[in-house]
Amino acid sequence: SFFPIGKPEKHIRMPRDTKPPAASAEHADSQEEPSEMSQENFESVLHTLPSFVASPNHAADTECRQQLQIFHRQLRGNKLWTLQMLDATGKITSGILRGNINQFGDFDQCMQVKTVVKVTPKNPIRVRGKYCLAHIEMQTSNKDLRAPLHFAQGRGLWGSHFGNPNHFVPRYSIANWGVCIPHLCKGDVVKQMIEMNLRAYNKTGVEFRVEVDDDDCYTRTNVKLLKLIKKDTNFAMTIFCFFGLTVLCFGSLLYKYCHNIKDWLVVKFKKAEEDTTGQSEVSAETTEDTSAEPTKEAEQTEDTEIANELSTGDDHEESPASVLQSLKDMLLEIINSFSPQRTFTQLLGSDHFETEFPIFNILKLGATFALYVSLKYIMIGHLPIINRDKLVRALDQSHSILFRSPMIYMDVLLMISGFLVAYQLAEEIEQKTHIQLLKRMALKISRYLPTLYVVLLFQTSILPLLGSGPLWTNLVGQNTRLCEQQMWRNFFSVQNAIDIEDTCSPMTIQLAIEVQLYILGPLLVWLYHTDTDAAFFIYCALHAMSVAARYSRTQSEYLSVTLFHGMNISKFYRTANLLFSSPLTRATPYLLGIGTGLLHRSQAGVIEIASELIPVGWLCAAVSLIWCFWSPSIGMHTDFVYAAKDAAAYAAWCPLILGLALAWCIFMFPRDENSILRFLTTLRPILFLSRITFPLQLVTYVVLLYNTAIVTEPRKYHLSDLVNFNEIGVIIIGGIVLAFLIDVPAQNVRKIIINRLFIERAASEHDIEPELSSGAEASEPEGDADPEIDEEEIKAVNGEEESKEGGGSTEDVSENLASEKKVDMDNEIAEDDEEAEEEEVVPETEEETEAENEAIIEEKDNEITEEDEIKKRPAKDENVQEDSTSYRRRRRRISDD
Repeated sequence: SFFPIGKPEKHIRMPRDTKPPAASAEHADSQEEPSEMSQENFESVLHTLPSFVASPNHAADTECRQQLQIFHRQLRGNKLWTLQMLDATGKITSGILRGNINQFGDFDQCMQVKTVVKVTPKNPIRVRGKYCLAHIEMQTSNKDLRAPLHFAQGRGLWGSHFGNPNHFVPRYSIANWGVCIPHLCKGDVVKQMIEMNLRAYNKTGVEFRVEVDDDDCYTRTNVKLLKLIKKDTNFAMTIFCFFGLTVLCFGSLLYKYCHNIKDWLVVKFKKAEEDTTGQSEVSAETTEDTSAEPTKEAEQTEDTEIANELSTGDDHEESPASVLQSLKDMLLEIINSFSPQRTFTQLLGSDHFETEFPIFNILKLGATFALYVSLKYIMIGHLPIINRDKLVRALDQSHSILFRSPMIYMDVLLMISGFLVAYQLAEEIEQKTHIQLLKRMALKISRYLPTLYVVLLFQTSILPLLGSGPLWTNLVGQNTRLCEQQMWRNFFSVQNAIDIEDTCSPMTIQLAIEVQLYILGPLLVWLYHTDTDAAFFIYCALHAMSVAARYSRTQSEYLSVTLFHGMNISKFYRTANLLFSSPLTRATPYLLGIGTGLLHRSQAGVIEIASELIPVGWLCAAVSLIWCFWSPSIGMHTDFVYAAKDAAAYAAWCPLILGLALAWCIFMFPRDENSILRFLTTLRPILFLSRITFPLQLVTYVVLLYNTAIVTEPRKYHLSDLVNFNEIGVIIIGGIVLAFLIDVPAQNVRKIIINRLFIERAASEHDIEPELSSGAEASEPEGDADPEIDEEEIKAVNGEEESKEGGGSTEDVSENLASEKKVDMDNEIAEDDEEAEEEEVVPETEEETEAENEAIIEEKDNEITEEDEIKKRPAKDENVQEDSTSYRRRRRRISDD
């Protein structure tokens, strides 16, 4: 693994050996074949079926034994609660050879069992139903029974045993049996009872093993919300977090509208006063005058502020009032960031990369939908399906590769991420000749954390209380425990430092990979603009290392990136740990995205290629995409035989071929605004959904986990059920709520905080560097650009400071210029009149004379202005240094404001 730290060696529980050790050589021959069942035992087993009713002799606990005794006595008396408990237990039914081996019983009926039995008048005993889900593993060494057992286990779609975890990928070949017992009994009683009932069947050639833990048992308890808040601190904190986010959203909206209402009332009140006093016209004229020219008081105030800054020098410190005002303004900005109206505007706006690269909208939505179908395919193995054979035959088609290769779609998301990172960094280094690495890393790391932690808090504290079912403790309970244990790893983006069996959500692994690969972006972009040869060499070396790592690991560890028919769960988790969770093996699509982004930026999105070669390029891209899905499609059939060499070749070259095909599509996508394809990819609903793909991906796993865990009854399943529109609607609604509550507001908040931090850092660097640079990129969606200062304003400030340093004020200089202009104008007019009289020119009209005089005045103004500028220029280097110092102070004050 890429991260060996934090991965302690742990013992993998494997199934017990089916053959007991031989006592001596004499009995070796007799133990090679299972002992045959006698005719009498065969008749007994044939005419009797296991009832799965617990006996008091199975219980070692006194309280459990007492309740089982009460159950048997009440059962002989035909009491209703005993019949309900017996009826709620799963029973052998038809369709076992069609894969119907999961018998959940009646979960709801077991939970409804509740009675009070008076053993003595003074000693009433409460009895409630307790549901336990037993896991039964079946194996055989008899050749004649292998085919029936293969059909009973659902034609071997997945291979599994007791050593595999069952909180994510289903243990498909293990039977699940529901048993209802009194609530004071534990899982050991159920295990002993089932083993006792199946002991006689072990002689038939099929060996049964049973596993029941206390975590597999569930008892319904009614706890009030207030008691739960007082008892569970994590639950109280989660409720407070969601309540606080909701209050912030509505509070920001209320603040904005109240502020608008207040302004509207003030305006109405002033208008009413003006109408009564008859001063509306005077106030309107005053308003026009004040807006037309700046007042002298404002100019004097500005000059006073500049003089104060010059007098204080470099040791100037802000007053506590200004600091408090700055904090207050930042707090108001943070509150306004949670405004639903602002979030809605951002999600539907057009100033994003999605409008510049509309193909990414379709790619992100398509990959998100494909991941939903892939997760749905994995989860169906947990369900009690009564037509498993029909479902497997439907999956035994080549087209099922579309949802049985999830790594392809995750590679697409990685390539898009790498492209956008390289494009933004290249734009930044072109504008500022450097990359703010710390700021970029801070923006990237903080991009996912708020949203991810809100989902994890919901998954650990609230989700376990929202439902129940036979699989509830196995799925939701185990995921909750893992999330609580590994939540701290998400803060450092090292979720892939442990095995995927110990993670609570597979989507967190993808986020960790993306954050860890982000460091390649600044490195390659900086090298590309400084040393192209070194950048090309490192780029190719990283590609070669990634391809070689995938090939060697797949061949040596017998891995597979596709979910072929009969894949063992152990192979799935090894593939996830060695290929999916490793940044080295996942680097290829990200590197291709970086290369495509740099090329797109340097070529302005247009590649000069002959028109005759464009159809050839599209043909190659289409063939590449088809190969990525067609090559492993043979593994979807039931007669597939795994070959490590073929799997290694596909795992090594598929990401590279797929990335090259997508790169061609990105460059050749129509850029014409009137294109129909561009119009369809930039529709408002498409843009809206593509901008919330991250919340959608997090919500998808939670919704699928919940819907799988609450299933209580057997059902028929068809291939079309992989796409549930009601489920998709819930996912979209959940994603929208998550985006409005935390995802988009958190992006605004991190921009405010990080940009302020880096503005202060940039201000401190102005004292050393004479040239100024903006605090953020103008085109970056992750950070807002710093406010730019108008050049005319800077020149005006410099002119004022230069005039002050020259010994005279601005008013004195303007008066001297006016007097000189007037004298020169009179002299020029007199000379023109004398020349006109001497030459006896025809008299001009008054209009022509005025136009000529104005032209002469303009020429004199220009001459005087140039002379005045020469006079005002500093004669010494000390004045130049003082001018630059005052300029920096003025710039810093404007940026702080």
